[in-house]
This record gives sequence, C-alpha cells and structure tokens, in this order.
Amino acid sequence: IDCLVSIGSGSVPTRVRKGGWRYLDTGQVLIESACSVERVEEALSTLLPMLPEIQYFRFNPVDDRCGMELDETDPAIWLKLEAAIDEYIQSNSQVLKNVCERLTLPFLNDEKWCENLKPRFMNGKQSNRRVESSPSLGWRRNVLLVEAQHSPDSGRVKHHARALESFCSSNGIKLSSLHATPGGPKPSPGTAFPTPFNSPLISGSLPTSPLLFTPDHGPQKFNRIDMVPPLSLDGGHAGKTILSPPSSPPPKRQLYLPLRQMHEKLQNLPQVGIIHLALQNDSNGSILSWQNDVFVVAEPGDLADKFLQSVKFSILSVMQSNRRKAASILSNICSISDLVRIKKCFQVGNIIHRYIGRQTQVMEDDQEIAAFMFRRTVPSTHLTPDDIRWMVGAWRDRIILYSGTFGPTQAVVKAFLDSGAKAVIGPSTEPQETPLITSQGSPFEYNIGENGKFEIGEEEDEEEEEAEREQMEPPTPTATSDWEDSDHEKMNGDDNKCSGLWEDEEEQVSEFVCQLYDMLFRENASVDVALQKALASHRKLRYTCHLANV
Repeated sequence: IDCLVSIGSGSVPTRVRKGGWRYLDTGQVLIESACSVERVEEALSTLLPMLPEIQYFRFNPVDDRCGMELDETDPAIWLKLEAAIDEYIQSNSQVLKNVCERLTLPFLNDEKWCENLKPRFMNGKQSNRRVESSPSLGWRRNVLLVEAQHSPDSGRVKHHARALESFCSSNGIKLSSLHATPGGPKPSPGTAFPTPFNSPLISGSLPTSPLLFTPDHGPQKFNRIDMVPPLSLDGGHAGKTILSPPSSPPPKRQLYLPLRQMHEKLQNLPQVGIIHLALQNDSNGSILSWQNDVFVVAEPGDLADKFLQSVKFSILSVMQSNRRKAASILSNICSISDLVRIKKCFQVGNIIHRYIGRQTQVMEDDQEIAAFMFRRTVPSTHLTPDDIRWMVGAWRDRIILYSGTFGPTQAVVKAFLDSGAKAVIGPSTEPQETPLITSQGSPFEYNIGENGKFEIGEEEDEEEEEAEREQMEPPTPTATSDWEDSDHEKMNGDDNKCSGLWEDEEEQVSEFVCQLYDMLFRENASVDVALQKALASHRKLRYTCHLANV
C-alpha cells in the first residue's frame, strides 16, 4: 500500500463546556474512544509520515453547518451542508488535485483502465471483451528474473538472461534478480530424480549409503558378458528388494528454501509486473536447483543402445534449425565409444552428461565389455503445480514468462492461470520423457539430408582431440579395474565448448526477449500483440501465449 485516502462525512467543531457538562463530556469521550473515526485519524496522521513512500490523505469538513440529523428533511439545513462542502472543496483544491494525480498515475499506461474511461457505444461489450482477452503490462513496471544455481545454462558464453539485464539497465527498467539457492527439506529418496537407465557394473562399486552396501557383491569373475549384474548407484542389486522402515505420517507441508525465497521476494516487491523464469522445464515442473551425480553405462548391451538412442533423439529435438545436418552425422554414430570420441559433453533433455572415463574388461570368451562413466547435472528441486497454488497471491495480475529450452507443462500453465496470472508465455515445445526402445524394438531411423554435415562445437578441435586420444590409448584393450582418464578432464577449454553447443539459438532467444520487452514497456502493447510482433522477426522460434479466459 503506497497511498491511503480517508473520506469523512463532516463533523462539528468540539467546544469545551463549563460547569457540570464537563462530566458528561468526559464520559462521552471514554465511550467513543474505542470506535471514534477521529481517533484513527489522529494515529494515522501521526505515524504514517514516518513510513517512506506512503502518502496519507484525510478529507473531512469540520463546520457547524455539518451538524444535522441523519433523517433531516429541512431544505434550508441541507443547503447549509452543501455550502459548507463547496467551501471545503475550494479551500482544499490543491490537495484534491494532488491525490487525484497520485491515484491515477499508475494506471495511465493500462489500456484496460483507459478503455473504461471512454464513452461506451453499441459495440462497447465487444471492445471490452477484446481488451480483457489481451492483457497488457499495466501499472506494475518492474521485472523479477529468477534463475537456478548450478544450472547447465549458467556456463554459457551467451545467455539471454545477461542480455535481458543489459536491456533493462539501458532502458531504465527496474530489474530484481533471484538466484534460487539449494537447501531446506529435500524430497524423500523414493522421489529422487528418476533415470530410465540402470548402470550395468558390479554392485557396490559406488556405494552412497553404508546401510545398503553389501560387500558380498565385490569384484567377481564372469564367463559371459550377459551375466554381469546391473549396478545400482544406491549400492544394491537392481533385482533385490530392500525392506524399508514403516513410513511416518506426512508432516505439515512446507515450501523448499528456493520456493520460500521466491515467495518472500514477490511479497516484498508489489511493483513486479513480469516474473521472468529463466528456468528449464521437465515433466515434473520448473527446475529451481540442480545437483551432480554419476551415471555408468556398459557397452555392448540393451541399456547402452537405449542410452545412445536417447542422446540422438535429444540432439535432434533441440536442433530444430539444423535437423537434417544433425541427422547426417548422428547416423554415423553407432556406439557410445563413437559418441564420446566425437563429443565428451552432450545434453539429453535438460541433463548435461560429461564423460569422465571408462573401464574395460575382457571376458574368458574374449568378449570385451566397456563401462563408460558420466558426470550428470540433474534437477534437484522443482516448482510444481501444487507449489504454485500454495504460493497464494504471488502470481496475481502478473505476466509469467518462460525462456528455457522447453516450455511449461499444461498443468503448470493451468496452475498459474488459476492463481490469477494475467498470461503465461513460454516455448511451444513441452518437455517430454526421453523415448526408449525395447530390446525387441526396431532401430531408430533418420532421414539424412543431401551432403549434410553437423558440427557439435568446433570440428578442428575435435579432430585434434581424437588424434591425441588415439596416441594415448593402447592399441589393444586389456583387463583393468582402474578408470581411464578422459581427454575431457585434461582439456581446459572443453567446458566452454560444451556450454556453447547452441550459441546461435541462444543469441536468437536473447534478441527475441529484448524485442518482446521493448514492445511491452515502450509501446505498451498487449501481451499477445507483443508476442506476435516479436515472433515475426524470429520465425525459427516457437512461443505460445496462454490467457486465463481463452
């Protein structure tokens, strides 16, 4: 609240009477002290000036002519009351002018409010319906930028969030940033990040919990490659059932620390009109924090085929503008060994995989098994539809803007709109589960373009890496139990190349976001009109505007 206006109905000046009337006056003051409006006015006029950025106005004529009964019918007394009010308005004309300007200033750029001031003709209902279906920014002119810490996007050389900060700074738009910090209560282990791939190594190699580690599954000798049991990163057999203690009653719901930070920030910033969520999305919601884990996959095997299949599908789904070129080079990748030789850092959906090393073993039947280890950056905390509804009042009359690789799910969009958001803007591509093929499924087929060539990072550097790798690797793999160091860990600049796989797309998103904000702030365009004009200049991007009444 930045402005408070109090309007009275007129009162009679207080006069101190002598004699026995003073006892009656004292009793009347004691009775009215608990409900007198003037007592409230005295407190507000004394205390509110001490608070910054809050203005207080009180309008109440004090005149003998205001003393009349509620059921007064004498015209002469009514004329005296009207004369007293007219004189009060004339004597306080400047104060009335100031309060009118103060109350109307925030709404001058609101198309809906200005439209209501215009005369309503026969087509007034259609005009109002059109305005209501196309909300504008309104009087809330600030921006809140929300980013996730340890996000795979944070290491990019070009990031649209930095372009947005530069645009707001140069155009006088007040922008507040919020980096969601991990912490607070975490989900139970049963709700940890799911993975469709089990790591086929010896169980217990990487125990994460001493209570689940069983040393009886140590290094063993296998005669056949299909006898190697899968490795569970929790330290237990994939097919072994572990009894868990009885669950306790669910505690009272509490928001995670990143969600509490966001909720408190929005409550303390009432002038925020756009909540820019520079977050990635998956099927669970918007990702607020990330964490690292280790993922191991063995080759050859069905799991390796499924993993390679998911990598190819993810690259094709993201590289929309170079889909034919991507299919050309991906068709030449037939194994994980080929994949890590070309690129040691890649993305599957929203998850970054960084190649760490591999372990090779030769079985008694001369078959070789290679286990590849990857360090993954996986989601840790999500902003779910339930969380959105739980944050009461945080989204009302605000525009929600997503700018990640994938847009929000329909459940997230509905939660925002049900919570009072004006509009939700985000990429049209919704996050999907990584498609997997069964062992009986048909192989994935790609349509290869003519003379297509797809580059992931810089081709010359990759060829140099491959040459160095061939020189360092022994010509014949031998049985070993140590992990071979990957060239990725030795190359200083490979992380930058990994984060810059899609710099061209990121530059387009940066230009699109700046143009969209320019339409909303400088031209005061409605949300859908601003989005259409911004997309007209960036035809490769696909964004959708979701409105509450559409």
